[in-house]
Amino acid sequence: MHSFDPNRRPSRVHAHREANAIATLTLAFSADPANRWCWPGTAEYLAAFPEFVRALGGKAFAAECAFEIAGGAGAALWLPPGAEPDEAQLIEIIQRSVHASRQNDLFEIIQQMGQLHPQTSHWYLPFVGVEPIQQNRGLGALLLRPILERCDHERLPAYLESTNARNIRFYESLGFRRVGMIQSGTSPTIVPMLREPQ
Repeated sequence: MHSFDPNRRPSRVHAHREANAIATLTLAFSADPANRWCWPGTAEYLAAFPEFVRALGGKAFAAECAFEIAGGAGAALWLPPGAEPDEAQLIEIIQRSVHASRQNDLFEIIQQMGQLHPQTSHWYLPFVGVEPIQQNRGLGALLLRPILERCDHERLPAYLESTNARNIRFYESLGFRRVGMIQSGTSPTIVPMLREPQ
């Protein structure tokens, strides 16, 4: 059991803690509808998802925009304006690890994500998660606070795609609003959300 001060700000993830942050996110997303649609088997999920995290959000580490809290019980990866996911690596992971019957739908989802992504300067949140045993304690909001405060200071929007409908109300409480819907074939619905500076 982690002990934590709920008023403590999250800390940046240093290089020697990157693997721990990815492991935390892998636990946090283990029941996520969209990601488990991609990798329904436990072994395939555990093998592919850490690579997926690094390809989609790994540039947060070098940009010093990855945060952890409560001894690593929660982690958030932010991509600053101008930073992009590793598209070639994402395609390679999908082609290698996602069942062929879902690949076309997944690539359609990725295309829809690209169309709805803001075209102006913004902060992008690929991942925020808290390990299941520590959820519902306010850690997620604390994790997001540093960059949301920076967004407000810099007058920049923040953007994310919610892959779990249960999280939409949480994001709305932080100022995000729904800006569309993403879905293809048998996939769960993904909800893109934008937060204007406040």
